[in-house]
Amino acid sequence: MHLQLQVLGRVARTEPPNGGEEEDQVRRVRAVQDTLELKSCSLSNLEYFRNGKQSYHARLQVAFSLLCEHINKGIEPQLGILLPHLASYDISPEIPANGYRSLLMIIQKCCLHLLQLSRYIMINRNCVLFRIVHYTRELESYVTVLGQLRACLYFSCQLMNYCPKDSLFIDKDVLKDPVAFRLLKEFDSLSQDCFYGRCLGFQFCESMRKPLLCVVVALASFSEGYNETTNFMKFAYSVLSTGKYLLDPELRARQVVHVARSADIQFCKSFWSLLETDISSGVTDFVSSCNKSVINVVASAGTKVVDIGSKVMSACMSRMSLLSGFILQVNSVLKIEPVPIELPKTDSKGKETLCIEAPSIYSGLTNLQFRLLSFDLLQGQEKLLKDHLIIRLPSKAQPPSPNLLFHIHGGGFVAQSSKSHEVYLRQWAHDLKVPIVSVDYSLAPENPFPRALEECFYLYAWVLKNPEQVGWTGERICFTGDSAGGNLVLAVTLRAIDSNIRIPDGILAVYTSALISIVPSPSRLLSVMDPLLPVGVMLKCLDAYIGTSTVSSDYCNQPVLEEDCETPSTEKDEDSLDNSRKIKDVSNYDCETSESLSSDLTEFFSPDDSDDDDEDDGGGGGGDDQKTNSHLPKQYLPHESYYIPGADLPLSSASSPGHVPHPDGHLPRSLSTPVFNKTENVLRPPHHSSFDSSNVQSAMERFLKLTLIQNPLVSPIYATDKQLQMFPEVSLVTCHLDPLLDDSVMLCKRLRQLGKTADFTVLDDLPHGFLNFVLVSKDARQGSNVCVEKLRKLFNLI
Repeated sequence: MHLQLQVLGRVARTEPPNGGEEEDQVRRVRAVQDTLELKSCSLSNLEYFRNGKQSYHARLQVAFSLLCEHINKGIEPQLGILLPHLASYDISPEIPANGYRSLLMIIQKCCLHLLQLSRYIMINRNCVLFRIVHYTRELESYVTVLGQLRACLYFSCQLMNYCPKDSLFIDKDVLKDPVAFRLLKEFDSLSQDCFYGRCLGFQFCESMRKPLLCVVVALASFSEGYNETTNFMKFAYSVLSTGKYLLDPELRARQVVHVARSADIQFCKSFWSLLETDISSGVTDFVSSCNKSVINVVASAGTKVVDIGSKVMSACMSRMSLLSGFILQVNSVLKIEPVPIELPKTDSKGKETLCIEAPSIYSGLTNLQFRLLSFDLLQGQEKLLKDHLIIRLPSKAQPPSPNLLFHIHGGGFVAQSSKSHEVYLRQWAHDLKVPIVSVDYSLAPENPFPRALEECFYLYAWVLKNPEQVGWTGERICFTGDSAGGNLVLAVTLRAIDSNIRIPDGILAVYTSALISIVPSPSRLLSVMDPLLPVGVMLKCLDAYIGTSTVSSDYCNQPVLEEDCETPSTEKDEDSLDNSRKIKDVSNYDCETSESLSSDLTEFFSPDDSDDDDEDDGGGGGGDDQKTNSHLPKQYLPHESYYIPGADLPLSSASSPGHVPHPDGHLPRSLSTPVFNKTENVLRPPHHSSFDSSNVQSAMERFLKLTLIQNPLVSPIYATDKQLQMFPEVSLVTCHLDPLLDDSVMLCKRLRQLGKTADFTVLDDLPHGFLNFVLVSKDARQGSNVCVEKLRKLFNLI
């Protein structure tokens, strides 16, 4: 503890003040005092239960012993390594935010929960009514969480060895190093069960915990009947399993981890599509208001939603209607025909034009769809609405707006639409009084990259060509998107820059994915414990968007003939899928043995055929896993000038003072080094399960076999300096506890280094995807209000 006091004192001098230096110092002193009290309470309880005769006394003794060990031998020594370097990863002294800090915040929150438990046990352990069974399980759960957080902290400290200087992302070439690869495998083998049971969502604000519980219970229940052929059976299995997953946290946790690791992308799409129904939007609010264990169930079955109890649903829908009561005169889904669009080039003074063809790759030419939202009916919108047979219009239209918001929704590139994001878009249209165009792009894996990008870019061009039809004067247009939508917003901007047409006047990107890759970072460690973005689900979404399940992702190495660009293909490469399942399981490594690592790695990278492996090595990891069955336009091929983060910086230990890999090439091992236990799938697949055991494999292993795409239209963080210098004003909003935090941090740092205006706002205690919870969480609504204020500034409305 003396070491921690010294470290915190040193960091207090090197870290920037946040909210005043005096307040920051008080916060640090309080954290030290809490840790001291936690250890004191733990030692007191340990001594008390040492002489106990009950089995639960022995369990409490073991739990408090582990608690002290985690703090003394694991967390405090690693803090001594990590804390002195935190400030170097921040965007600026005024914005202390990065994935390392986020991990420390979660550890502190876990310690505070343990302190409250330890206090209560110490005060009430002699009471006759003391519920020893309940509090034993609670303590064991949080101690287990602390142990896994200790492992994450250890991993993050080792991660610093392999990152370029001041970079939060490990260089992809470092993954070829056996020790770095093994480190990655150890992270993949972390136990996740403890984060989805009794401790679910402990790191988030209070108003988000019950909605998150609703989501996780619904996920586990939905998985029970997913493979049934009739809606009735799906509904029956979901209803019958809801109660057990609500009342049994351990069973729920095992099922959720099993689903996240083994379910295919179609399951994720089916589950997330539940948000497309009006009734399901109110289920979360109903569950979050319940403080009892018995809940009236509302379940979704296929495309039909069945409600249990008309009175319950009536009250639920009334509550939802009250919260979402932003009355808009225009809120309609519209379609446009795919015809070529002519736009003037920005540097030709109107003399040269660019012809933008409608997207046809994969799905061919189809009508493109978007949602138009407007607080008032604006002049020019009548024609477009009447063309779509929307004839109930107000009698008088208002003058067109000088501002337009162009929105692209999130959903991991594979799910959701403008309807599921309407929960906050209605508020934005009401508060900003500007029309909103929200794109309904085609989803992966049926339509992988670049179909979604092409559709968003085409609709942007259509809006520029036809401003009057959306009630816009053509003066000022801003982009906004969340998560995958933020990625597409940045990519459309890059596409506009490369095409030499008008770019937006401002960009708001909310918890954005700027790097589509398995490259680890400290914030991405949080996906191990994130209820909405588990690591397995996140990698499946990226896999689907890149197209490795249906088409080749080897864009960097495959030449494309111009005459072939008009030939879309949707055929699946079955050989690619079969070969991906032959990957050997190397997740059984133990941290204390490393002699067989080299031979195991050789076996892993040589699944069956040595000839195929030679092709992989020579072709950048393509081989049979990367057979090409589609042709991409030339603009999606890489260019020599693409920026590669840290390419000109030294790697390994030279970039992080004080972090030197072990001389023998193995990870250092000591008493303070946590043991990474492989998660055992102790839960048998449920009856009629849809999950094929042959598909249960490490998502990390699959991605290590794929070529990492460095196209900035896929990963905007790879954009060149020249491209970023042409960006408009950018505002980034993210969360301390978001697994994609580091994406926004590194993008903002690059923009600021180039002298661009880049506003950065990081919110406390909210999860990734909080905008979808504005109806059920006051903190999420406050986060939405922050986004509205950022848009006001971009539109110059303040």
